[in-house]
Amino acid sequence: MFQGALFTRDWLKEGITETSEWRELGNDRLDALWEGARALLSEHCGRRKPTEAETEDQLIYPLLELIGWKHKAVQQNMTTKGRKDVPDALLFADAESDERAKTLEPWQRFRHGAALVEAKRWNRPLDREGPAEQGIPSTQIMHYLRRAAVVADGKMPWGILTNGRHWRLYYQNALSVAEDFFEIDLGKVFALPGCHPDLLDEPIEPAHAFRLFVLIFGRDAFLPSEQGRSFHLIAIEEARRWEEKVRKDLADTVFDTVFPELITAIPLADPSRPAVLDEHYADEVRQTAMFLLYRLLFVLYAEDRNLLPDERGPYAEYSLTRLRQEIAEKAAAKLSLQARSFISWSRLEIIFDAISRGNDDLGIPPYNGGLFASEGNPLLGRIKLSDATLAKVILPLSHREEDGRLRYINYRDLSVQQLGSIYESILEYGVEIDSEGSVRPRSDNEARHRSGSYYTPEPLVSLIIEKTVGPLVEERRQAFVAAAESGAKGADLSALDPAMSLLSLRIVDPAMGSGHFLVSLVDWLSDKVLTAIGEAENLVDGGYASPLVARIVELREGIVANAREHGWPIVEEQLDDRHIVRRMVLKRCVHGVDLNPMAVELAKVALWLHSFTVGAPLSFLDHHLRCGNSVIGAWVRPTVDWMQQRGALISNRHLASISNVVRNMEEIEGLTDTDITQVDQSKSLFAAIAETSAPLEAVLSLAKADDLMGVLETNVRRPRETAAAIRADGDKRLAAMTDGPAKDKETAKIERAVANAREAERKFDRAEAMKLVHEGTFGDPSRIASGEIEVLEAGARTELGLVGPEPIQGSLMPSHRPDDRRRALADQLVREARAIATEQRFFHWEVAFPGVWGNLSSASHSGGFDAVIGNPPYVRQEEIAAIKPALAKAFDTFTGTADLYVYFYEQGIKLLKPGGRMGYVVTNKWLKAGYAEKLRRMFAEDVWIEFLADFGHARHLFPDADVFPCVISVRKPDAGAVPEQYDLAVIPRDEVPREGLAAAVQAATYRAGRADLTKEAWVLEPPEVAALLRKIRERGMPLEDYAGVSPLYGIKTGFNEAFLIDTATRDRLVRDDPAAAEIIRPYLRGQDIGRWLPEWAGLWMIVMKSSGDHAWPWANAAGEAEAEAIFAQTYPSIHQRFKALESFKREGKDKGLRHREDQGKFWWELRPCAYYANMDGPKIVYTEITWSNSFAFDEGNHFINNTAYVLPSNDHWIPSVLNSPLMWWYSWRKAQHGKDEALRFMDSFIRPFPFAPVSPEDRNEAEERSAQLRIELDGVRRADVTIADWIAHTFDPKTIPPTLREASKLDSDGFVAAVQAALPKRQGLTPTQLRQLRDAFAESTEPARAARNELMAHERKLAAMVERAYGLTDEEVALMWRTAPPRMPLAPPV
Repeated sequence: MFQGALFTRDWLKEGITETSEWRELGNDRLDALWEGARALLSEHCGRRKPTEAETEDQLIYPLLELIGWKHKAVQQNMTTKGRKDVPDALLFADAESDERAKTLEPWQRFRHGAALVEAKRWNRPLDREGPAEQGIPSTQIMHYLRRAAVVADGKMPWGILTNGRHWRLYYQNALSVAEDFFEIDLGKVFALPGCHPDLLDEPIEPAHAFRLFVLIFGRDAFLPSEQGRSFHLIAIEEARRWEEKVRKDLADTVFDTVFPELITAIPLADPSRPAVLDEHYADEVRQTAMFLLYRLLFVLYAEDRNLLPDERGPYAEYSLTRLRQEIAEKAAAKLSLQARSFISWSRLEIIFDAISRGNDDLGIPPYNGGLFASEGNPLLGRIKLSDATLAKVILPLSHREEDGRLRYINYRDLSVQQLGSIYESILEYGVEIDSEGSVRPRSDNEARHRSGSYYTPEPLVSLIIEKTVGPLVEERRQAFVAAAESGAKGADLSALDPAMSLLSLRIVDPAMGSGHFLVSLVDWLSDKVLTAIGEAENLVDGGYASPLVARIVELREGIVANAREHGWPIVEEQLDDRHIVRRMVLKRCVHGVDLNPMAVELAKVALWLHSFTVGAPLSFLDHHLRCGNSVIGAWVRPTVDWMQQRGALISNRHLASISNVVRNMEEIEGLTDTDITQVDQSKSLFAAIAETSAPLEAVLSLAKADDLMGVLETNVRRPRETAAAIRADGDKRLAAMTDGPAKDKETAKIERAVANAREAERKFDRAEAMKLVHEGTFGDPSRIASGEIEVLEAGARTELGLVGPEPIQGSLMPSHRPDDRRRALADQLVREARAIATEQRFFHWEVAFPGVWGNLSSASHSGGFDAVIGNPPYVRQEEIAAIKPALAKAFDTFTGTADLYVYFYEQGIKLLKPGGRMGYVVTNKWLKAGYAEKLRRMFAEDVWIEFLADFGHARHLFPDADVFPCVISVRKPDAGAVPEQYDLAVIPRDEVPREGLAAAVQAATYRAGRADLTKEAWVLEPPEVAALLRKIRERGMPLEDYAGVSPLYGIKTGFNEAFLIDTATRDRLVRDDPAAAEIIRPYLRGQDIGRWLPEWAGLWMIVMKSSGDHAWPWANAAGEAEAEAIFAQTYPSIHQRFKALESFKREGKDKGLRHREDQGKFWWELRPCAYYANMDGPKIVYTEITWSNSFAFDEGNHFINNTAYVLPSNDHWIPSVLNSPLMWWYSWRKAQHGKDEALRFMDSFIRPFPFAPVSPEDRNEAEERSAQLRIELDGVRRADVTIADWIAHTFDPKTIPPTLREASKLDSDGFVAAVQAALPKRQGLTPTQLRQLRDAFAESTEPARAARNELMAHERKLAAMVERAYGLTDEEVALMWRTAPPRMPLAPPV
């Protein structure tokens, strides 16, 4: 009775009943509407073959009028000339809109419409061409809506498509217009002749269904409500919020409850469980649990979406839906299930087997796909889980507790993308063997984000696809338009058919995770294909039809014929064009890669679910969804050159093999998998591809492993002198020397030379052995690399005594023949390389996707993907240390501190063909980070940026991660004209909407110049702001040049617990040993540094300098023991403190002073530091992470810890500039942003800060005002402390709130109110206390208020001097305040 995904089923069945619109539609009125509609429908369906015009005039328009549509205009042309875009009707909300529209040209009238209507003859199919009827109705209305979005400026996104019986509501702004509609079958609602519920229909009361029709298609639903949104939009948004809540709850349930239950239960149910469990078995258990969860996910979703006939028919008795209900009923009745019963498991096995192999008795075709294959997981095939265990798994997956009752989770209302995110959380789930020998989840599990992957919100995914793939679609459309307008006909025109050309696009997500981007891409691209069919027909006069239409009909007929042959129940409406096109897009266009093999399986599940076509098997996807490391792999030609330079034996047959498999890959992509025979054929062809490609893949992996092993990285030469010769010569020299310092020095020199020679020999031996492998000395290198043959067989290894775990080194095997030594070393190196290749999962793109590239043996190979999209994993650089050597050799953008996503950017561009696009969402750190300088240069010079959007710290886009999302789309240069501009959108985090992101981006987008993009930090601003930034930069000179000094990092102790102490501890240490006072110094933390003046918190640092910097009494001691004895004697109290903290265990790890990374010559010392003296003099101090520009003068000889910086200067002009509003305005745009929009004033930002010199007069005035300002600020602070202390003593509040700690910012009434608020609620103020408060305020705080006003006056004068120094005009100052960022240090001038 219902179709489409615009509204959730829960909302249609329950949620809508709670709306005021539902309650206000009275039964009397509904009855009258029912009778009117029934009369119209009954009379019309009884007519013999009514025409389209008759259906419009006698049924559709009268029915629309019945539900409130009194005003319409028919046959309104949406184009300025010609008659090509003419929907049947345009509906107006009221007479006023209708009258306004009449005064305009037809195409302009759509701006005042509420919805357009496309009407068809009674019961005409909506998703396919009818007999002798050109065009597909659903593609026509999608075309009209797309056109309406242009002519109506996006103000009319609604369209109604109907054949009188089926009524559809389309929404142009839906994520998938083709799929996200709402359809109701009035024939079934009124039980008209020939309109009976089919096998997959859910039971629903006709009265409920008709009320839905009236409310959703009636005029009132299209009007803005009191909330400013229509009834439809409110419903969509409420449903999305419910979906997201269910998604998060389910993700937590799967992660915290379901998966641990399976991890525990599966080994206990394994009849072949090993006596002693190891990590391999634990991982097998983990994968089995995932496969079982994936199967359950598939069935839950398929049944709830009526893709499996769980409502009626023989399958219903076995369905998981029925089992879910039974388990929930027993749980509600508090009935326990048997631990020794396996009835539920048997039912699951029947379901799984039917889906895999088909079951005609149950009416299930063989869907296969691999997920349900019995041979897919041996452990899953030999276990049986009890009813009790399955209940613990299925119940939380099926129901959620709400208001004390179990509520059924309807998976129909969750998108495949959301389902993928639920299960994605367990991809990195760790398991381990516990002390009792059982498998359990790892206790310190942090699996959710170890991989750096996060669920990408759908609006961001849609934005990336639109901006990246959208231009490719438009290019193909324009090519067809140009051909049609030039008069092309027949085959010449069909060759450019836009729908067919879209199916030739190759698009890849190199970090696909659960397939979120790919699922959305299938929807989006299918929409475009369907729309292209209709647009092509409208563009060409003379009855043009896309070749794709006939192909769709052929595929549909094949599926129907196969179903009828086997007697499978099938609903032909589920074989509409959009379902078949989606399968074609999936098989031909979509590619994906992920490092995690289970993520690849999850992506397959998601895509299978999304393209599920009743009666057709699951598409073969192994050819396009691959497992591997997207950024570490070999490119064929450069790698072959590298190998041949080192004497490798690599024949043309290895390269020719790729050319041979291209034809097989093209054949796989051409198969539509409409029956199981084609799926099997795809599998067979892909197996042949894998077998043919394996030798080249193995050789490339062997070569790539060298990037991490470093065996052949340079042309290693034989050492001029062996270690043995150096040792012999050294012994002779030492024998001639007398004992003493000179001999000791010479001994150390000889030992170093011997060690260096041994290392050189080791490298040479390894290089020579590996060269022999590549040269073919030990056999075919490809067979050795793949493990088909061994360099040294196991028996020979045993005979040579080389079976131990220690690495083999040729020069350390003197008892063996040289040939044996080389062979043994080569064997060890090959095994190491294979292990590395397996661990890192090298991915060789050209071999994995043959046909995407061509001419691999040529230095100028061609090809590549049309588009690369995705959300690369955010993995910090510290976590990729193991692969940095390979990254350094593979990427021009490499820097040692760059995070992983940088290399996904460069790799994405390498994957493109000329003219291809790459679109990613990733953190915006690269815009300003120092490590991304090479990346920015690449974007500025090597590609053409087409779109860039920065959303700041918009946390609600990624609620599970602290990220700063940024979307970029670039084009790989081709023969086209070089663009001078690109689209730029910058939306501050507080303005990023939770709904309507696309519209917000469109409104914020403007054209920016590519010439402003360089390797320097990017500032994304409108032209006038960019000009002011440029002026500031040009007027200034680098601060380090102006000041003659650079910022100095605060002291890093490596173990604050020992070195940083409070006053009480300091006093105790000095009391016990007065000498300690000389090395205990006051210090400031970052939080102690305010604007202009620091505020010491009474904290101290034990400044135990390194012996390398300071002549301690123990500095030249012979050893550590002697040095420590002297230290203990010199500073006994400090030694006693440090000794207690020297070494201890904390959370099972070694901690303490001795285990620091940062330490001096001895364990009790700080690391070396060359600028201790700068801590003692006058200086400027500031904190690195700040929410305001707080630069202060320190004349108190404070040390600074590592949360702050020191600028050793007493120039008063420096803080005058750095504390100014202009500096904060500039820094907001130039400095790196941190958490909660804090700024990072790192050394790399402050050193080159553009600092404007000042005239002598202004310098003198700045010095006077700065000094006076600090004096007044100190007085204000003292007054605030005094009044706060008095309040605490006099009134004894529980706490002193921040407002009272800065009482000088309050007036008298505000002060009294703040004191009252700080007291307990029942404690009032007596008249005497009120008088005390006002007197105290007048005496101490009122003068401070006046001083604060003076302070602000000084600040404004200094700010004006800074603006004058940079040469700002009044207009530029006004621009600065008009575009001021948050937290400016001063209020705007009045």
